[in-house]
Amino acid sequence: MITKNSELERYYIKQYVELHKNNMFNHIGFFLNVGFIAHLVKTTGAKSLLDYGSGDGKQYTEMEFHNAWGIMPSLYDPAIEEICVLADEQFDGIICTDVMEHIPHQNIIPTLIELFNKTTKFIYFNISLKPASKMLPNGENCHITLESWEWWVNKIRTAYELAECPREIATMQVYTHAYQQYDTFHVVSENLIPKIMGDINESDNR
Repeated sequence: MITKNSELERYYIKQYVELHKNNMFNHIGFFLNVGFIAHLVKTTGAKSLLDYGSGDGKQYTEMEFHNAWGIMPSLYDPAIEEICVLADEQFDGIICTDVMEHIPHQNIIPTLIELFNKTTKFIYFNISLKPASKMLPNGENCHITLESWEWWVNKIRTAYELAECPREIATMQVYTHAYQQYDTFHVVSENLIPKIMGDINESDNR
């Protein structure tokens, strides 16, 4: 079993707790995700959602972006005391926007496996490939894992193969944007699952 480096995880959670205390994060760009998520909810028939790494949740409690989906997501963020415990149940869909790049390299695969195992229909990723404008208290850039699109696809493929999730997951979407340059937001891949499954089947036939 591949597990997270818990000591490393605790270290970085403390870093983000300090940033949240100073209200260093906002949800200005979240509106760019709303239409894509609405499409996934509709096409997969999702009835339950989890926002993994939701921050303070004001994109829902104040901005009410979830009205476009008709579902209020469950919230999880390890740096927010009120929602720092991950729910035990599975969800039809998982929203993970501007989160993965904040996770250290050693914990990327375990985190992706955790996400796959907690969904039954889809995962929506928004992964930034650009440095953040904010710094952690320790002096590091907030985006501590900056890698190429190809690197992320490889990690997602690896995690999918290792996860115990149902292989009939309908859609997996990965998006990227330049941090705080929302005019450059663009779709990188609308559906990774056929590509991943094709690679797995090709490997099995060799």
